[in-house]
Amino acid sequence: MYVMKKILIMLFTGSLAIAQNCDQIIGEAGMRVPFGNIADKIGPSTEVGIWSRSRVYGFWDMFDIGASIYFPSDRQEFNYSTPDSLYRVKAKGVSGMAGFRLAKDYALGNKMEVQWLSTFGYAFFMYDDKNSRNMHKTNPRDFEDSTNDWYIKTLSTFHIGQGIYVGYAHLGVQINYNYTPYGQFSKYVPKNFGSHSLSFGLVYRT
Repeated sequence: MYVMKKILIMLFTGSLAIAQNCDQIIGEAGMRVPFGNIADKIGPSTEVGIWSRSRVYGFWDMFDIGASIYFPSDRQEFNYSTPDSLYRVKAKGVSGMAGFRLAKDYALGNKMEVQWLSTFGYAFFMYDDKNSRNMHKTNPRDFEDSTNDWYIKTLSTFHIGQGIYVGYAHLGVQINYNYTPYGQFSKYVPKNFGSHSLSFGLVYRT
């Protein structure tokens, strides 16, 4: 789909462009596991990320800029309301975040290390907007130039994450807690839509 491809290209080409002047490239692959209310909308999902890292001076040892996306699986319907209607919609396309990350390094030897990760950024959750589809059916002349991609919308919020990385040389594993309160910034879904997930997986650094 055009919208999904556009988001993927924007996130990853942006990260690669920044990476040209960085000290290190970081690639991640693993799973995003939702819990709490958001686990009623999606299941454990494949997640990938790319980050460009630069060394800084001060308390934090490294500064990362990048993005991660996941491909929602086991998608379940959830309530999406307008002033006069209630719809049942599902996640669509990809979801994820883009932002920056601070890393504090704790060396355990020549090549073994542990890092404390703090992530901040913008998070998005894509869904199929049945309200727009219904408007199209009701007033087709107003939507003559629309395609199916026009109906893919996003919930947006901030992303805060905390995690731990353990690695040896260029390879490691990490686990992160993600807080993304989508319901706090949308008038269409309930405040308790869901905010919590864990990301874990393999990490490769150049």
